[in-house]
Amino acid sequence: MLRRGLLALLLVLPGCADDSPRPTVFAASSLTEAFRALDVDADFSFGSSSRLARQVAEGAPADVLATADEASMRSAGRGRPVPFATNRLVVAHRGAVREPADLPRLRVVLAAPSVPAGRYAAQALAAAGVVVQPLSLEPDVRAVAAKVRSGEADAGVVYATDAEGLQTVELGVEARYVVAALTDRGRPFVALLLGARGRRVLTEHGFGLP
Repeated sequence: MLRRGLLALLLVLPGCADDSPRPTVFAASSLTEAFRALDVDADFSFGSSSRLARQVAEGAPADVLATADEASMRSAGRGRPVPFATNRLVVAHRGAVREPADLPRLRVVLAAPSVPAGRYAAQALAAAGVVVQPLSLEPDVRAVAAKVRSGEADAGVVYATDAEGLQTVELGVEARYVVAALTDRGRPFVALLLGARGRRVLTEHGFGLP
């Protein structure tokens, strides 16, 4: 009985459940494959940058935040962001697009304007002088690519790294990714990401370097 009582006490003592060196990493969904390829012992949560930043601002226990734009990072209100990667915006399609001007006559999906991919898409389409009525507005860029792959849409605006298996048309807009360590436990992960190994993995997965 005494041993059970001691065990129960240890489980509820402050800090005892937080001794693991494994960081919790919140990251933009487009970073999923690259971050997993780092092969580090971490708990990952992938999703839209704006949603993850909002969760951090509301107190979610994240040690690292990596977003696809600086605006999302600023909204989190924590950490000192450092640029670590770039990405290209493209129209992903299955043979239906020769140039952005083709989009208005097609079934097009976009990321919602509340997420970085949606904001980048609006910027790119405005620069190209193209107006589309999207079939749907998706919660993140990977959902856009999935709808094009499934045939539910003819085309979508995504990051180049999410267009695997699809044809692409360049849009001339660059996304800039930033990362911040939110706790001391997150610092080793950020150091790895910014170091030679992290840079190699990012370029192997199609990202540019700032």
